[in-house]
Amino acid sequence: MRISACWITRNEAENIEASMASVAKSVDEIVVLDTGSADDTCRIVQAFPGARLFHGEWRDDFAAARNEALSHATGDWVVFLDADERFSEETQENLRPVIERCEDHDALAVKILNLDIDGAETKCLDHTYVVRAFRRLPEIRYVGRIHEQIERRGEELRLGFVPEKTLVLLHTGYTASRTEKKAERNLRLLLRELEQTEKPQELYRYLAEAYEGVGDTAQAMHYARLDIADGPRPVLFASRCYRMMLYTLPEGEERTRVLEKARRDFPRLPEFHAEYAEHLARELQFAKAIAAMEEAFRAYAEHEEDGEAMEFDDVMLAVAKERCAVWQRIVQKEKALKISACVIVRDEARDMPRWLENAAVYSDERIVVDTGSKDDTKALAEAAGARVYDYAWRDDFAAAKNEALSHATGEWIAFLDADEYFAVPQAVRPYLAALSVEQPRIEAVMLMIANLDEDDRFREIQRFPAMRLFRRRDDIAFAGRIHETVCKQDGRLEIKMERRSLLVNHLGYSAGRVMKKIERNFALLQEDIRENGENPTHYRYLADCYAAFRDWKKALYYALSALDSPASAVGSDSDMYRTALQAMRECRMTAEDMLALAQRAVESFPKLPDFYAEKGRILSSMGRLREAAASFEHALDLFSCEGGSSCEASRFVAEAPVAWRRLGEIRLALGERERAREALASSLRLNPFSEETLWAWQRLVGAPCGATLGEFFAHDAESLRFLVRWAIEAGEVKLATDATAELASLFDVVLPETDCLAAWRAEDWQKLAGEAAKEAVGAMQELFLVLLQTAAAGDSLAHLAAEMKPLLPELQEIVRCYAAEEPLPEMLFEQYQAFLPALAQKLAPEALLRYVRLLLDVAPEKKREAADVLLAAEKWQAALLLFAAIPADSAAADAAFWREVGVVFYQLGDFASARESFSRAREMGAAEKDIAAYEAWMKEVGA
Repeated sequence: MRISACWITRNEAENIEASMASVAKSVDEIVVLDTGSADDTCRIVQAFPGARLFHGEWRDDFAAARNEALSHATGDWVVFLDADERFSEETQENLRPVIERCEDHDALAVKILNLDIDGAETKCLDHTYVVRAFRRLPEIRYVGRIHEQIERRGEELRLGFVPEKTLVLLHTGYTASRTEKKAERNLRLLLRELEQTEKPQELYRYLAEAYEGVGDTAQAMHYARLDIADGPRPVLFASRCYRMMLYTLPEGEERTRVLEKARRDFPRLPEFHAEYAEHLARELQFAKAIAAMEEAFRAYAEHEEDGEAMEFDDVMLAVAKERCAVWQRIVQKEKALKISACVIVRDEARDMPRWLENAAVYSDERIVVDTGSKDDTKALAEAAGARVYDYAWRDDFAAAKNEALSHATGEWIAFLDADEYFAVPQAVRPYLAALSVEQPRIEAVMLMIANLDEDDRFREIQRFPAMRLFRRRDDIAFAGRIHETVCKQDGRLEIKMERRSLLVNHLGYSAGRVMKKIERNFALLQEDIRENGENPTHYRYLADCYAAFRDWKKALYYALSALDSPASAVGSDSDMYRTALQAMRECRMTAEDMLALAQRAVESFPKLPDFYAEKGRILSSMGRLREAAASFEHALDLFSCEGGSSCEASRFVAEAPVAWRRLGEIRLALGERERAREALASSLRLNPFSEETLWAWQRLVGAPCGATLGEFFAHDAESLRFLVRWAIEAGEVKLATDATAELASLFDVVLPETDCLAAWRAEDWQKLAGEAAKEAVGAMQELFLVLLQTAAAGDSLAHLAAEMKPLLPELQEIVRCYAAEEPLPEMLFEQYQAFLPALAQKLAPEALLRYVRLLLDVAPEKKREAADVLLAAEKWQAALLLFAAIPADSAAADAAFWREVGVVFYQLGDFASARESFSRAREMGAAEKDIAAYEAWMKEVGA
């Protein structure tokens, strides 16, 4: 048998000799096609014994170059290597015997180790299989401009796999110092091929790799998602993009979906089963984790080489078996564990059913201590099977809770308030079982408490840590009349902080009930202060109470006092910075003072994203946009890192969408439109129901923007109703009509605006006017009925009459002036102005300008008044139309006028006129700080 070895080269002087030497003893000829080397490559090849050198023109096509090299080969088999590949010294002598024994295959795939040789020691980055030997037949050729592959024309290529112990290739092309340049070249060729190919799906994997190589993670993930969408492709290492996504994605729903898909699509790869088992264990599903890991063991035992480069090995097997043994002990502990759920209550019938149902999932006994309920609290608890005990209230929370502990018999206590419940109650038992097995010294657990507003779609307000789980022992009890804490009689509790697995939802700070709780706490505080005097332990609670009462001066005083005092509250010390900063904002203190306090907060809590975002907000108000953007980005980076939230109270779960939106607005102001788009999209993914973000998105992409919003909204009734309402306000007629039609089709909901929207989209203004008139008549009839009922009840109609009087009689005269494009009589200005705010939001730009032109003959003061309305609505062109009609020497053209004109010019991008207007405002005595901010922004964008 005759064997040929082939290469294509270009500037490979560093590698080619070692590569040829690794096969020289096993092959009968060496063929090198050089495509334009400018280094010593050709000289080295010519000097190598038996090597034949050919020259070819490089056409940005690897398959074409390889096939040209093949045309010079004469062997029965061909070994085709890259110049930066060589067979290992231990296996290179096996090359000829392996090929000579190959009777049933057309080609052979060998294990290739990707090495990084930049450092002092060579490191193996990863490994896979590649086809590097094949029969020399006319029908076997390379295809593909880049990442070329061997194919057999007309039939399937019979491929065999060479065991790693028999033959292994070493590859240095992915050494860090070479990767980026290589990736840039590959990306350029791939994008060219993408424009021409009829099968783009065959390029997705390679595009993902190339984008990853140049550091563009977003595009790499985009193509990785496309690659895995339809399952594994019939190529070697088809799991590459699955692996890329798994090591790139953070813990979350998408990573879980990819992991489950990888396990289904590659059932013979043990590492995916093992990783899924670890995921299940993190989710506290230990029995399922054991079953998944046993799948990994079975796959490993039965594994045969199939081109997927298994990463699971004997070391990983040993670790996996140890993990499985631990999980089995945890499962056994779950069965033996006894948990007591305790609560103290008074008139908690509203929350009791939820607490009872939630506690029944994880506990073996429910203990309810009632301190004097007059509603159905006790009856509900008894009917549910809880043990209920009466206790006379003594204005002492610790005493009441210790009474509950005296009745408990469990190994662990779960002590939640009645308005608290575990988000995933079925996780409590396996969590405590795991803790008992893996960390038996732990005596108590700090959990994250999420304050939810049940009056605002259960929106999260804030998170803070608090102790809700602890061991039942005689030396562990509550202390403190109010804001009681769990304490150990002698010594310090061994506490574990748990941020991830056991979230507790708390409804006590919902808008509809928080004030009652604050008033109760304030009364208890005042009583304690009367008895014992005011001391530092009171400051933080007084600050909270005064903030709730909106007495911002006192709230600021006590918040700052708390920050300067030695008193501490585990997990919520940061709250005083939040309260102080909010109070400073409400008291209109200077940005410089607020920035100093925000910086102090950042230094005190460097792992908390909240205060970096606060700094960003303050810096933005000062016109320091690039610093603000950097601060927002740091906050969002901290938030994205699991565990980066620190052990402190945080409101950033709720504030993250706002931070992304503000970052997007800053990027837009700086002219960085693509980065603005990324930030605003991130905001909408977290909270698509933010009108401020949607308005910013519309400013970014232009109107209509409805087609770009599809990825952010679910196709449910709530989302569609919201979209209809916002789209009408935003003038997005297609979005409004499409959402209305979808509501009717999917949910059989027909909105009253349907006919109006259809007429609007068709630009049938006459029909639209008729529909609007019908709605107006209906509204007037309803209003008349309400007025009659109000009068019959003896209530005064004076204020209603005063509001209605200027609106109705002259409306048709305004419409007539608009239709005829005649100046508006000044006597109708009051009626005109009444409708202007709504029309500014809903009229199309040209129609709004036509409406504004009606005012060109009214007094300058009235033009100014209307322009202010347009300014507030951000209708810059319409506002400029009125500002331009105000004489510069009129009384209306004061310092504030020129500042407002400057703002309009800035928003319209006429920076020269903006600077001139701001200069005139300063000359006339304007002192608003935002003038400096606008000037700084213009300077930052180079205007």
